[in-house]
Amino acid sequence: MIRSATYFLSRLVLLSAIIASSAQARDTGLRDRVAGEYLLQGVMETASGFRLGNDGTYRFFLMYGSVDEYDVGKWEIEGGSVVLHSTASGAEPEIRLVRSGRAPVPGVIVSFEGDNSRMALFSTDVVLHSNGKSVRSNAIHENHRHVNEVAAPIQKISVSLLGALRTYRTFEFEPHFRDHNNFVFLATLGNYGFVRFDGTQLVIGRDELILKMPDIPMVFRYVRVKDKTQSANHAP
Repeated sequence: MIRSATYFLSRLVLLSAIIASSAQARDTGLRDRVAGEYLLQGVMETASGFRLGNDGTYRFFLMYGSVDEYDVGKWEIEGGSVVLHSTASGAEPEIRLVRSGRAPVPGVIVSFEGDNSRMALFSTDVVLHSNGKSVRSNAIHENHRHVNEVAAPIQKISVSLLGALRTYRTFEFEPHFRDHNNFVFLATLGNYGFVRFDGTQLVIGRDELILKMPDIPMVFRYVRVKDKTQSANHAP
């Protein structure tokens, strides 16, 4: 019996549906198995964890030194890996120089104003460039940074927010007045602190998830929490 092209096309459609249904069932089974809580192992002085919810949402936290990072979003199974899609705000942080002046003190003073002034003071990396020398401003006083190793004229000031998994833009400023040594900045923090995983993959292992970030050479190993009383409740 000679079968028509329509017959073969219908067989192909049916086969495709069977394969798709089988793959969906396999992903659903893997999703149910992977859902749970995981804590970072093997990284000194760092606390971090994932919570993969059965509803397809995730929460993440990381604490390293003075840097705290979080994220929230949705996760799915794709190609045998967990894929993360952040739903955190897309508002990027901004830093701008609002004014400068001459202070009757040696060295250079750097400070922040506005609602986020305190956090910006402790969560930024500030580098002063003067006469071919670059000096990092690490000495933090009550409400400002004071650097004695450099003095006016300051050719450039580089300011960036501190991150662990997330790398932030470096803002660079060239002061207009060469004799100024007192600089005041305004930081709009936006989504500062949120990693914003965008298509990031977690490789699924035996009761563990492996995270590899593009710009970080080390591998992060997250092990499933057996005791449900332990949790990644640090996330907001």
